[in-house]
Amino acid sequence: MPLPPADIVYQNEYIRLLAKRQEEEALTLWARRFDIAWVERLLDRCRQMLTSVKSGGVLSAWGQAMLLRSQGLLEMALIDYDRATADFQRSLVLFEECEDRYNGGRVLNDLGTLVQAQGDYERAYAYYRQGHQHIRATRPDSAEEAMLLNNLGMAGLATGAVEEGQKALEGAFTLYRQLGLPVGAARVQVNLGQLYRQQGEMEKALDAYTEALAIIHDFGDQTVEVEILNSLGVLHRFRGDLHQAHSYYSRSLEVAQAINDLGGQAQAFGNLGTLYQLQSHYTQAEAVYQEALAMYESMDDRRGQAQMWNNLGHILSIQDNDAEAEGYYRRSLDLHRANNDRTGIGAALVGLAGALRDMGRVAEAEPLYTEAAQIGREQNNLRVLDSALGALGTMRMQQRRWDEAGELIHQALESQQARGDLHAQVESIYKLGLLANEQGDYSAVLGIVEPAWEIAQEQGYGRWLYAIANLLGDSAEEIGDPGTFHYYATAVLAGARFDIPTRFEQGMALLEDRVAQIVAAGRLADAQEFITYLIDFCQNHPWAESAEPVVARLGRLAEQLPAAG
Repeated sequence: MPLPPADIVYQNEYIRLLAKRQEEEALTLWARRFDIAWVERLLDRCRQMLTSVKSGGVLSAWGQAMLLRSQGLLEMALIDYDRATADFQRSLVLFEECEDRYNGGRVLNDLGTLVQAQGDYERAYAYYRQGHQHIRATRPDSAEEAMLLNNLGMAGLATGAVEEGQKALEGAFTLYRQLGLPVGAARVQVNLGQLYRQQGEMEKALDAYTEALAIIHDFGDQTVEVEILNSLGVLHRFRGDLHQAHSYYSRSLEVAQAINDLGGQAQAFGNLGTLYQLQSHYTQAEAVYQEALAMYESMDDRRGQAQMWNNLGHILSIQDNDAEAEGYYRRSLDLHRANNDRTGIGAALVGLAGALRDMGRVAEAEPLYTEAAQIGREQNNLRVLDSALGALGTMRMQQRRWDEAGELIHQALESQQARGDLHAQVESIYKLGLLANEQGDYSAVLGIVEPAWEIAQEQGYGRWLYAIANLLGDSAEEIGDPGTFHYYATAVLAGARFDIPTRFEQGMALLEDRVAQIVAAGRLADAQEFITYLIDFCQNHPWAESAEPVVARLGRLAEQLPAAG
């Protein structure tokens, strides 16, 4: 494939400079063009450019260092991490021998990016810090320093050095603005938005994302626009504004499709799947997860594949298909381990442990939860940490270790409140209500779970509406509350409304069992009255449009009463 005209100009200039024995100037020009092609992911062009240099004669030690750095960048893009590491390390040694601290700093940044891609944030932080020292000593207050400060900040946050990380990010933002580079500043704002979101400062996060989006859109950087739109979607999902989240995810997908950004499309599909899953639309969720998985496979993106296998496993677990879910979680875990992605490993361990626990393999599950919690603390990842703590709390509840269970679930809830995740908070509040129920404190259950009940209704969290309604029904029944069957009927309606077949069948079975008990006592008139009451309740409920299958089943049950009598 011939090079386009612009590349021919660069190539001719490179050859002319080499002929004049101006290797440093020639390779600096060449490397600048290579970096542009690499950023644009024109990997075939990168290969051509490397071939042209290798066939151009013997290079000095400095020239070899330049070549090795570019070769490492290509290998990193191809996810050949072992070769990329070796080439970067050799390049760094040669630059140090040539006393070129500037290019040595750039290679240290590359090494940081490489190990971060493998989930090793501690080493990434160390490389970025050393690289920043090199750049600060040679080209202070430059765009390169701003870039390294940004990378240093993100790695610092990932390792738990929150104060240092935030200081580095704010320094990068200020420097980019001083240099008159608004796009660079906007990219840092996106990272600051993520930090603010994790700290629960949702308004600051929203301002940062919104300002960044306006700048990026004006400059036409659509790849970054896709990322920001996805981030805004995540923010609104955490805040409970699912309609707005869907709008941002859809816009992100449209832009990504327009520019053929497969990575952006896969991310948007994955986020849409999470949204559908929260609303208990499991068929839709599975379909878009599969779309995302296919895209990640086409890009050989193992991290993305691992995330989708984990999400698909979760769908199966919710539908009580734990045996098949176990296989999905193990595939996710294997991929994350191959990438040395510690955060991903933690998330996969939580999912796998949940499937094992639900299959009664508690002895296998417990150490996995413990390991996931440890990873969450190491990586300062609150989501992994609170998922593991909440699951351990559930396990302690099943073991009747009430105090430990309560402490673990409260810790999980505090973490979820800190990161502003409403859905996760609903789950923990439900567990605290379940804990009170299990301990026989039935009258306390309503007060405990009422906040979760309200959030779940507002946001349409179908799975939790079903669970909370049944919990309220059980507790009300224990204390003789006449609202018992309001709750049970609401649970059945939730199963119908949110397309949760197993929950719908379980709820109907419970109501049918109550009717059978009344019939067995010889109270046919009471049974008929009870069914009439349930039908009337469903038809006058705010979810009446979903009541048809419930009413039909109850009607058939009423028709069977004389035979039962």
